[in-house]
Amino acid sequence: YNNRADTGNKKLDEQLNIIIKAFPEFINTIGKKQHSIHKYTLDIHQLLVLAYSINNPKYKDLTPVDKTMLKIAAIFHDIMKQEKMIDEQHPHTSAIYATSIAKKIIKNPEQSDRLYELINNHHWLKEWGTAEKRANKAEELAVKFRRPNDFEIAQIMAEADLKAISPKFYEGHVGTLKDGSINAIKEHIDYMYSTGNAIFSDSFISKSAFADNKQTYNGKEYTVINFHNIKADEDMGKYGFESGKKKKDIRLLVHMLDDENLYNNLKVAQMLTSAVNDGVLSETLITPLYQNTFSDRYYGLMLSQINTNIISTSETNQGSGYRKDIYNVMSLIFRRTNIRNKFKKDILALLNLKTNGITERDFADFYKNEIASKKSLSEFSEAREITIGNNNVTTKQLVNAIKTYQDLLIDKSGGRVNEIVGYMPKIQGVIAKANNLAELPAELLKFAYENDYPIVLI
Repeated sequence: YNNRADTGNKKLDEQLNIIIKAFPEFINTIGKKQHSIHKYTLDIHQLLVLAYSINNPKYKDLTPVDKTMLKIAAIFHDIMKQEKMIDEQHPHTSAIYATSIAKKIIKNPEQSDRLYELINNHHWLKEWGTAEKRANKAEELAVKFRRPNDFEIAQIMAEADLKAISPKFYEGHVGTLKDGSINAIKEHIDYMYSTGNAIFSDSFISKSAFADNKQTYNGKEYTVINFHNIKADEDMGKYGFESGKKKKDIRLLVHMLDDENLYNNLKVAQMLTSAVNDGVLSETLITPLYQNTFSDRYYGLMLSQINTNIISTSETNQGSGYRKDIYNVMSLIFRRTNIRNKFKKDILALLNLKTNGITERDFADFYKNEIASKKSLSEFSEAREITIGNNNVTTKQLVNAIKTYQDLLIDKSGGRVNEIVGYMPKIQGVIAKANNLAELPAELLKFAYENDYPIVLI
């Protein structure tokens, strides 16, 4: 924190020292030479990518959050590149290191994943230009840039990156960015939105409430949310959930695990929630009252999921397979259209709108603008009209339709189990069908204690 850069350029020093004060790790790039095609050292290259990105005309169309993500990604996109050599692994190593560095300002785990993916995939233009099967590559890149405006950020960064290598290199390679072929990627992203899925489960909003929900068991302290002891009229804000909700309103997204080797199964599932591992999990939507889980399993994880990471939803087990990764995601999105279209078909029916009167473009715009970036139905609190094609619905109508859609998924009879396939979910806590801590296996308690996860009992 006491280091300063002194280049002799007052304006550059001022800006550089602002970055260094926030991120001292940037010092390690100063004067670091790159391989021969680069005109500039690594520090200057990264600052030029930042400058060219901000000066791109498309930059002004981004949201404030998008702009922040772009700026951090630009500053750190090559931070782990090895000196004086072609380092093919640097997007991955830089993404890991940058995400770790940025934790001091990025507290939201989904935004942390987003930063990781923007940096890890910043050589997408090279992948596209050299792809043997562009149809498959378009699907893959669409999934990687599935969040609203991520592909716009990726294009801005790609152009800035080319310019910041050298003018000659830019002229020789910008054609791929300008030749129109990348429209195939945009079309696949639009298709993803036109068949987008949505689940608005409940997550812990305020961890300050955990202080009032502590229990000591066998000499160790745990946070315990025991639905068996929660009264019907209690405000769930007392337990960390959204204030104003009652017990009957809670919808939980869970991934339940086999009892055998439970601790190892929990660790593997935890690993799969990281962007580094491209993890995919099958999940079930349940309530404290209706607890029908896959294979009637008793122990697992309570999860949260942003909607662009919800791959598919079904009232029953989809048979989506045991091994899941990005290629499984691509298959579910682009080939299993009967399952993928479920949310669109059902939500339009619940809104009394005819499917054949709404184009794929209409639904894609609706999904991108209204659904994709939201995690909670409370974000629809403002009373207004929402456009879907030539139709208008109120926020209240949409919220009621989504609630009905989700409740239709939930198994109330025990004869079936809904399955939601989710990409890189986030762990909210461990969950168990049990009455108290004494009924829990030691492996579950160990995992919860080691990770400071709340224990939810239903």
